Amino acid sequence: MLFKQEHLEGISSGKVSLAFRKWKKRAVNKGSLINTGITSQPGIMVSITGVCITTG
Repeated sequence: MLFKQEHLEGISSGKVSLAFRKWKKRAVNKGSLINTGITSQPGIMVSITGVCITTG
């Protein structure tokens, strides 16, 4: 699962609009849509608006 339940609730309510994720290799691309799995509101998707590679 990409997001924990507590974060899904924040996405659903609109309190969360920005997320950071650490991967060993990039797993998403700019422009991708990810199904959130928010069961109370099926079909809610997260739009990836940018991907930034950092080190450290």
